Amino acid sequence: MNAPRVRHVGARRGPLPKLSALVAAQATGELVCAAEDLEVHVFLQRGRVAWATSSAAPLVFARELCARAGIEPEAFREVVEGCRHDRRPLGETLVAWKLASAEDVRACLAEQIRQALASLHGRTNVNALFLERGNRFAEYDTALTFSLEEVRTEPQPIDDPDLLGQLRASVPESRWVVVRHGGAARASWPSELPVDIAPELDAQLFEGDVELVALRAGEQALVGLSIRDRVAWLDVEPAYRLGGVLVALAPWLSPPPRCGAIARMSEYGEAPAVVKEILHESLRRSSDVAIAHLHGPGDVGFALHREDLDPTAHLELQRRRAPALQKFVQTGDGEMGLDQRSMLLACAELWHFAAEVPDGSGRVLWLSIERGCSQGLAWALLAASVRELARVDA
Repeated sequence: MNAPRVRHVGARRGPLPKLSALVAAQATGELVCAAEDLEVHVFLQRGRVAWATSSAAPLVFARELCARAGIEPEAFREVVEGCRHDRRPLGETLVAWKLASAEDVRACLAEQIRQALASLHGRTNVNALFLERGNRFAEYDTALTFSLEEVRTEPQPIDDPDLLGQLRASVPESRWVVVRHGGAARASWPSELPVDIAPELDAQLFEGDVELVALRAGEQALVGLSIRDRVAWLDVEPAYRLGGVLVALAPWLSPPPRCGAIARMSEYGEAPAVVKEILHESLRRSSDVAIAHLHGPGDVGFALHREDLDPTAHLELQRRRAPALQKFVQTGDGEMGLDQRSMLLACAELWHFAAEVPDGSGRVLWLSIERGCSQGLAWALLAASVRELARVDA
């Protein structure tokens, strides 16, 4: 028997958009979605949904069908065991044996699938892969399959006060928390914010696949989180380590991929030899660094990147986010500049760390590491490297 082909499916925006793409491609096989607290299997036949199971909603089909068709639970279990032993489709067997009507089976199948898919709503911390299959999968009775529209359920709207409470519980050291939509505050604690970050940064920073932003200036740390169509900001107590905040907010982020093997580095752009040597030294200190990128206002600058990594999209993302380091935090007493600014962006594949070179040149240094790798060394390398670059004439 041929082994199923495995196609890894990115989970940057959750598995449901990936399911839609597989349906559009008329795929046949099994989409497996797994997280620490959830496991979902969705079976497709030529782009139609044939079956789905979820650890969050087990035995829906059995419970619904026994109640609807008046089947004794013991008799139902015997049919299930017989189908497993003989590898016969359960729904078709129930109809053939006149234990249930085709309408009953179809209605209960649809409910089983709806509840399984509903358990994936709002989930980005889910690994997903697709197992391509054929033969027996393709022979299933199409009358007992569904278009995605028939079994799709709309996600429950975000309850802003509830989300605010979850964030406060996750990071109790926060001095204030605000949940915003379209730049407008929907819920906040305390109700009158002593500090708030400029609303235009929501769209500027979270465009694309950015999931989390951390802005640091001295003892201040502001952390922003993209949650569906909302952006939440937290002002964190100075004594609380930023790493602890990121761990607490991890359930809202995509699962980190495993760190890749060490690869040779390639150069992108031009820079003086002394600048190149500083960046090369940063990479020699840590094999986790995937990109080291130095640029000034309005230019691409110079980058070292892993040979197997196309840097173009990452460098564009970095250049477009760099002006956020120049923004100001609104306070009750006016504007407070972010002196000695640094920034962290969490994307689906990489952590991007940024800091201004403290020489007034407007240059920004970025160090990027894979999401599954340690952040502590990256912060230390960033600080050491910008100090070295400050000694170099821009």
